[in-house]
Amino acid sequence: MPKRSHVDTTYPKDALDRLYRSEHDGRVKERLLAIVLLYKGESITYTAYTIQVTRQTVTTWLKSWNKAGYQGIKPSFSGGYAPRLSQKEWDELVEQIKGKGYDIEQVRQKIQKEKGVAYTYKMVWYKLRKQYKLPYGKPYMQNQKMPAEAAKEIKKSRGLSDLHPEATLGFVDGSTLQNKPNHTRMLATPVWSYQQEGRRSQPSLALCPFRAGVCRAGAKSRCSGNGSVSERIRKQNNDDRPIGLVLDNARIHHAYSVQQKARELDIHLLFCPLIRLSSTHQFLWKDGKRTLSKLSDFAQAKQQARQVFLELIWQRTSSYAKAWCNHFVS
Repeated sequence: MPKRSHVDTTYPKDALDRLYRSEHDGRVKERLLAIVLLYKGESITYTAYTIQVTRQTVTTWLKSWNKAGYQGIKPSFSGGYAPRLSQKEWDELVEQIKGKGYDIEQVRQKIQKEKGVAYTYKMVWYKLRKQYKLPYGKPYMQNQKMPAEAAKEIKKSRGLSDLHPEATLGFVDGSTLQNKPNHTRMLATPVWSYQQEGRRSQPSLALCPFRAGVCRAGAKSRCSGNGSVSERIRKQNNDDRPIGLVLDNARIHHAYSVQQKARELDIHLLFCPLIRLSSTHQFLWKDGKRTLSKLSDFAQAKQQARQVFLELIWQRTSSYAKAWCNHFVS
């Protein structure tokens, strides 16, 4: 015959039955059922079989009941282990990484190096993206050479303000096609200042028109301000109206031969500093490169580059130029 375990029966049986019927917590009700069966003289083995738990579990519940009664069988959750980084430390970390160009893996390594805590990539991603809602995407690339007062300088440009109202106005610039698209994502970094570095690429040239006519150009060239480009622009826009070309301050643009050729062709060169507000053409490059990045063959992307950029110029001239003209021309 199975050995009966000692059950503390100082708690009245009728009160125990009422307590069991009125209990709403599923965990506690299950444990009270075990105590009720043991009160009736059932063995631990039979009680464990009836409730579908192990004998050790019933034994643990019985010891807790004998020691503290009803309060002893209530679950006591301690909340688990304390977090390895406190909420205050996470708040400080988030402030440190904002605008610094960190990706998630770099943040994970920073925590491990400075705090000595080895979080997984998934855990760091969850904390930053789900709890702190930090944006994670490609930042707007801004050249370090951009002057702090560039917006004021371009607004004071006499060449831009004195240009004839009927003149065709455009921005000439060169860009490069990389052999793979930029895929770097950064946390809470809408703008990232970069240094220009050499890379295997294909140079290209295009002109984004702003108002009063359509300037079209697209060609391979390492010098967006050379004479042949000026001749091509005038040839494709041969309507006797003056043309204003907004250029950055690259040295080739200030060459005597370039300026002389521009005067002969009634092309006015308007120099502005490197400035984010004036870089309307950057949206052209971005949209064109996004289209070309879908081509896995780099040679094929180079062949289609001219047509892609020209189609974008025709389709989106107004959207590219509207904000720029309202800010600097109107």
